[in-house]
Amino acid sequence: MAAVLTDHTIVELISPEGHRVRISGAKPGTDLGAWLDTSGPDGLGSVEIDEIFDAAARQWGETKVGETMNHGEIDLPIFILGDSPDDFRRRREHFKTIVRRHELGWLAIYTNAHGWRWVGVKLGELKPAVPYDPRITRGAKFEMTLIVESPLARSADYSDSWFNDTGSGKGSVSLYPGPEWEAWPQFVIQGPGVVTIEYAGNKVTHMPDAPIKAGEAVLVNTDEARPTVRSSAGRNLWPLMKGQKYRHPIPPGKVTRVTITVTGGTTETAVYATCAWRHEGLL
Repeated sequence: MAAVLTDHTIVELISPEGHRVRISGAKPGTDLGAWLDTSGPDGLGSVEIDEIFDAAARQWGETKVGETMNHGEIDLPIFILGDSPDDFRRRREHFKTIVRRHELGWLAIYTNAHGWRWVGVKLGELKPAVPYDPRITRGAKFEMTLIVESPLARSADYSDSWFNDTGSGKGSVSLYPGPEWEAWPQFVIQGPGVVTIEYAGNKVTHMPDAPIKAGEAVLVNTDEARPTVRSSAGRNLWPLMKGQKYRHPIPPGKVTRVTITVTGGTTETAVYATCAWRHEGLL
């Protein structure tokens, strides 16, 4: 279903290098350049989720046991206008450099209701739909399809931090992944000391036989698909974890308290925590 956007809704395409092209909403200056066509985009407001069901031999109906999510697609009708046929050509060629087939860019949307949300996108197709001669109109319409490899939209991460100011070696942070989806948090541990982090059924002691040194930072990504424990120098610290890992995410819909315990720490020891806030749709 196509979305109807007002001037208060900002839509931007962002290149892999960070170059931004605003295609809708509060666009300053001239009407020249790329615009979201009035026919409206499709695929902004939801994601495709396939439910997984199971049933016993004599059960009436089925029991939902989970869901799976494949890639998504977003259709954007784009109109590109130049002040001359040659200017139109240049603007069209520049627009083609913003979203690419093999490099990740972003589609970002701002509304007064929820602020900024974004998804990573790659180009599926940019197909001209030209019912007239651009030589006369100085512009043309294109049908753009964006491939969204991870279809859940992101907004600003929820973050918190703890500093061992009192030297007690005990503290906590709070994390909230939003109301919709669980999150696998990330931590940055600033040494010195051996740091244990506990939450949601996890209790992990980081490098128990190799304490973090003063001035050293360790990045911990708890994501079950790509867990990482790496020093600030880039050294892989997984072999020092002795088989420990985070097995449970932060549950949605409530604030989770993360307990921190430090052995051999000083007032320089600190833990920075963040978790993604994800949404089913950009609107």
